[in-house]
Amino acid sequence: MRTDLLCRLRGSQEREIAEARMRYLRDHDPLTGLPNRQAFSDSLADALPTMNRNRKHIAVLCLDVDKFKDINDASDIATGDAVLREMGARIRSILRSGDFVARRSGDEFAIALVDINNLAEVMAFTNRLMDTLRPSFRVADKEFLCTTSVGIAFAPSDGDTAAAILRHADIALARAKSDGGQRVCFFEPSMEKALQRRRMIEHELRRALAREEFEVAYQSQYDLATGARVGVEALVRWHHPVHGKIAPAHFISVAEETGLIVPLGEWVLRRACSDAVAWPEHISVAVNLSPAQFQHGDIAGTIATVLAETGLPAQRLELEITESLLLSDTEEVLGKLNRLRQHGVRIAMDDFGTGYSSLSYLARFPFDKIKIDRQFVRNMTRDSAMRAIVKTIIALGQSLGVSVTAEGVETQEQAAMLREFGCPQVQGFLYGHPGSPELEGDGSGKVRSIKSRTSAA
Repeated sequence: MRTDLLCRLRGSQEREIAEARMRYLRDHDPLTGLPNRQAFSDSLADALPTMNRNRKHIAVLCLDVDKFKDINDASDIATGDAVLREMGARIRSILRSGDFVARRSGDEFAIALVDINNLAEVMAFTNRLMDTLRPSFRVADKEFLCTTSVGIAFAPSDGDTAAAILRHADIALARAKSDGGQRVCFFEPSMEKALQRRRMIEHELRRALAREEFEVAYQSQYDLATGARVGVEALVRWHHPVHGKIAPAHFISVAEETGLIVPLGEWVLRRACSDAVAWPEHISVAVNLSPAQFQHGDIAGTIATVLAETGLPAQRLELEITESLLLSDTEEVLGKLNRLRQHGVRIAMDDFGTGYSSLSYLARFPFDKIKIDRQFVRNMTRDSAMRAIVKTIIALGQSLGVSVTAEGVETQEQAAMLREFGCPQVQGFLYGHPGSPELEGDGSGKVRSIKSRTSAA
C-alpha cells in the first residue's frame, strides 16, 4: 500500500516536472534562454491593465543588430549564436525591476519598460543600453563590434493593445535601419503612412516587372574636345498605367531595400545591351550596378550570359559602381570586379569624390573611368574649393591613365571651365535630356541628336 502511494507521488512529481519543462520550452528561446516572441506579447498584454490603473506608461524597444550577417560570414553560425547569447545576457543585466526582455527572432530583441513616468526615464535607459552593448564581444579569441538600431513606441499614446504597440515599435525600428542603422527612432504616425506607401510601391514594382512597365532612356556622353558622342548612360524609367511616369527617386530605394533591384537591374542590363547592338560601333553603353547585384548571385556570369545573348562586344559595355559597394566585403567585391574585367567590360567609379576612401580604391583596382559627381560640377563656378576638387580629379585621371567624365553639366560656363581643366568627357542637360534608344549617325564619326520621341521599351 505504502509502495503504491510512493509510486503515485513519484509519478505525479515527474508529470509536474515534465509539464513545467514543456511550458518553459513553449515560452522561451532555446538559444538565449530569454522569453520568446509569444511570451513577450502575452506579458505586454498582461501589463497594460496595470498601466491604465496606475496612469503610467510602458515603453517598448525593438532592437536589431546592424549587419549581423557579417559576423556569421566572417566566422560561423556558432560564433553568431555566442554573440546573441552574450547580447541577451547584457540586456537582462540592466533591466529594472518589473521590466522584461525577449528574443523575438534572429538578431532581434524586444524590451518592455513598465511604470514609466516620463521620456527622461526612457532616454536614460536607452543610453545605458547603448553603453552596455557597445564593448566588443569576445568569442574564441576573436573580438566583434556590434552596433544596434532601436525603435521605440509608447503605450497608451502609440497604441492600447500589445499588437499595436509592437507594430509601431517595429515601424520605428525599420526607420532607424533605413536611415543607416546605429540609430534610435521614436514612432511617429507619419512613419506608418510612409511604410504603407513603401509596401504599395513594392507591390506595384513586382507587378511592373511582370508586366514590363519599365523602359530605358539614354543620356549621351560627349568628347569635350571634338563634340562627338562617345557613349550613353542607361537610365531606367517607370511608366505606371494609372499614375503615369514615376521618378526613379520614388522607387529605386524601395527596389534596393526589397531586393527587387536584382531582377530590375538585370532587365535594364539586357535591354541596354540589346539596344546598343544597333548603334554605331564607337558608341559604348554604361549601366549602373547595384550593390545587391554583387551580393546576390553570380554577377560576372550574368554579364557574360547577357553579352552572349545580345551579341554586344564586351568592350562596348561599361559598368558603373559607387563607392558604397566597396565599403563592406571589399576583397570579395574586388575579386568580382576583376572577374568582370576578364570578360572585357570596362568598370567606372560613379559619384567620385563623395565618399571617404575613393583614392584608396583607385590604388587597389584599375578602374577604366571615374565620374565626377554632379554636386562638384554644379558648384565649381562659384566655389573655389569645389573648383579645386574638380581640377584635381581631372589631373588625377590623367596621371593614372583613367578616363574622366563630368556629370551634371548644365551651363556653357561649366563646360568652358571643364574644357580649360582638360576634362575628356561630359554629360548633362546642356547636351540633351535622356531619350529613346534610337541614335542617328551623320557619317562623320559624330552622332547628331537622340530622337525626341519616347521609347516604348
